[in-house]
Amino acid sequence: FSYGFELENKCLTLSASIGISSYPNDGDRVFQLVSNADLAMYQAKKTGRNRVALYSNALAEDDRRLKEIEVRLKDVDADKEFTPYYMPIVDKEGKYKGFEVLLRWHSPHIGWVSPADFIPVAESCGVYEMIDMWVIEQTFKNYTFLQSLWPTPFTISINVSSAELNSDRFITQLEELSVRYAIPVGSFILEITETFAMEQSVDTIDWLDNIRQLGFKIAIDDFGTGYTSLMQMVDYPVDVIKFDKQLVERITQVKQQHLAKALINLCHIQGISVVAEGIETQSQSSSLKQANCDFQQGFLIAKPMPLCELQEWLNQHRLQAG
Repeated sequence: FSYGFELENKCLTLSASIGISSYPNDGDRVFQLVSNADLAMYQAKKTGRNRVALYSNALAEDDRRLKEIEVRLKDVDADKEFTPYYMPIVDKEGKYKGFEVLLRWHSPHIGWVSPADFIPVAESCGVYEMIDMWVIEQTFKNYTFLQSLWPTPFTISINVSSAELNSDRFITQLEELSVRYAIPVGSFILEITETFAMEQSVDTIDWLDNIRQLGFKIAIDDFGTGYTSLMQMVDYPVDVIKFDKQLVERITQVKQQHLAKALINLCHIQGISVVAEGIETQSQSSSLKQANCDFQQGFLIAKPMPLCELQEWLNQHRLQAG
């Protein structure tokens, strides 16, 4: 496979993902060995493709857990098991200007489940729409209470599943909920992932435009984790680009700080605001302030917290409002 294959005077490049199981450690029957090799092959695909993966007990345990997550998600009691957490966002002066809503799930059967585990499962088994709408409705419900705690203007960012791409039903439900709870739509930002935004099509751009026409803002989340160029991003009808933690770590290194300023300036020229995620050190924060980054979020600023904890936290930080 390394050299491709000749076909009609053309060279076709192919990759191979291989899973391996061995007798007798991984099974003593043919169907067990084939099934376990198949599981290992999917692991090879999941970790980058064009590689070999060996079956292991740890891999089998992960597979069993994902299947358990799928079963429990299909029967989840959202009001009892899901909790929206709020992560504060600050501006260049360090004043609190917004919050990102992050979903947390505690299952009575399997305990705390990471979003990195259950969100992909939700998308693959078809319950993502229910989760998205639950988070959006809860956020709209809580807005008035949050506004009473923090009377100065702020924004709320909500993550939207990549599986919602081009869904007219999503836009209809979004509009209905915004009218029902009478929220100021201009204060809400819907975040879509960079890989989602790579879908360069007229339908996708129309879908984003329709959301913006309702008054909501659009953010590209996790920029720097995929292979999309910044020029592709600025061509999209978006209001905010969020630099991923890994990108932030790179561009805040001493030798790379000029890149931070250049990337941020390019966004500003297009009228796009920039949020740096994953800020963990004071040097990172200072470097991004010098690069004129609009907003920052990360554990240095505040961790995600449920609404009851956020209320106490906001009371302690009122003096920083502006």
